[in-house]
Amino acid sequence: MIFKRLKLFNFKSHEETVIPFEKGISVIVGENGAGKSTILEAISFALFKQHTAKKIDDLVRNNSEVMNVELEFISNGREYKIIREKKNSLKSSLFKKTSSDGGYVHVCTGDKEVANEIHQILDIDSDLFLNAIYIRQGEIAD
Repeated sequence: MIFKRLKLFNFKSHEETVIPFEKGISVIVGENGAGKSTILEAISFALFKQHTAKKIDDLVRNNSEVMNVELEFISNGREYKIIREKKNSLKSSLFKKTSSDGGYVHVCTGDKEVANEIHQILDIDSDLFLNAIYIRQGEIAD
């Protein structure tokens, strides 16, 4: 899996952040409390709806009513975009890129449907992702 772009809108400390991932290795650097771990949590949230908050509303930036996480990634040579958006409720949608000009076609909507498709596309589940690819802050000693 290769991350192409991450877009955060009112996700925790990120008011409006767009991160394009270039070819090669990406390094996230910043002061304590700058939101580095939040970037990784946003990726986990986009792919698997996994997060460290007690409830989804805790992911929404203070004084905001809408939150959006959008992740574009490549798996097995195909490009996808997943969007998780909270307005009144959480909406999850998955899209597949159909052409080089940027067009996407809708694949599915809904938490269970998106989770099933992501599992099929990546051939990993959230537990494997969290244990092998992404270690949450403060859990590395475990």
